[in-house]
Amino acid sequence: HGRKQKLQALERLEGKERNWVHLQNHIFSKSLIEFAQKCEAGVIQMEELSGFGRDKFDSVDDGYKFILRYWSFFELQNMIEYKANAAGIEVRYVNPAYTSQTCSYCKHYEKGQRISQSTFVCKNPECTKGKGKQRKDGSYEGINADWNAARNIAKSDKIVDRKKK
Repeated sequence: HGRKQKLQALERLEGKERNWVHLQNHIFSKSLIEFAQKCEAGVIQMEELSGFGRDKFDSVDDGYKFILRYWSFFELQNMIEYKANAAGIEVRYVNPAYTSQTCSYCKHYEKGQRISQSTFVCKNPECTKGKGKQRKDGSYEGINADWNAARNIAKSDKIVDRKKK
């Protein structure tokens, strides 16, 4: 009894959260395009993530259901794309495979180079920049893993078509 009335407050909050996320995507996409114009960039490259979290039967994996339910990255990419087109900037999508596990300096790929969510250490003995600063004990601090992946995306020539859904 009274279920509808009890859920009204929740539904109002849901709408406010959605509006806030939509506004943030507009703010982020606008600032990205302004930055690209300031740097006179002719191309913006992003990962093509249309199949993210889906299995071979195109259903959402259980581990990704929560993330994909609230994720607005596709909306952000669409906003970046239409604002870039209006500004005369080309948008390309690259294959995301191994972008966060490959050294952006020497292109060396080896399993286990991304040692944590935030840290990447290249295991190529000849690479010096992909390891970061050396500590006193001989180990390396590493570099920021997201920054490394972003460099790989920016430098990638593995361009793919984006599937609109």
